[in-house]
Amino acid sequence: MLAVCVVVAGLFLPTKYYVETPGGAYQVSKYFKIDQPQSHSGGFYFTAVSIRPAMVFDYLTNSWRSFSELVPKKEIDGDNTTEEHNKVEQFYMADSINNAVYFAAKTAHVPVKKNF
Repeated sequence: MLAVCVVVAGLFLPTKYYVETPGGAYQVSKYFKIDQPQSHSGGFYFTAVSIRPAMVFDYLTNSWRSFSELVPKKEIDGDNTTEEHNKVEQFYMADSINNAVYFAAKTAHVPVKKNF
C-alpha cells in the first residue's frame, strides 16, 4: 500500500516547476497552400514546444532526460495563477496568428492594416 501511495504521489503531486519539452518539426506546406511556383529548394518548418506543470516524478527523473528542462514556475508565471498564465498564453498565440496573417498579406501585396 505504501508503494502505491508513493507512485500516486509521484505522478500527481505538483512541484514548483514546469517541464519544457521539444515537439516535432512540421512542414508549413502541409497546412498552407501557395499558388505561386516555388523559386527555391528546401522546406519551411515550424516547431512545437510543450510546457506543462512538473510532477514529483518529473522532478526526480529530469536529469535522465536530455530532451526536457525544468523551469521554475516563478520564471514563467511570475506571481500569476495558472489560469492567468493560460490567458496570457492565449493572448500571445492570438497575437502571433494575427502577425502571421498581417505579414503574409503584406508579402502577397494585399492591402492590410493593423488595428490595436
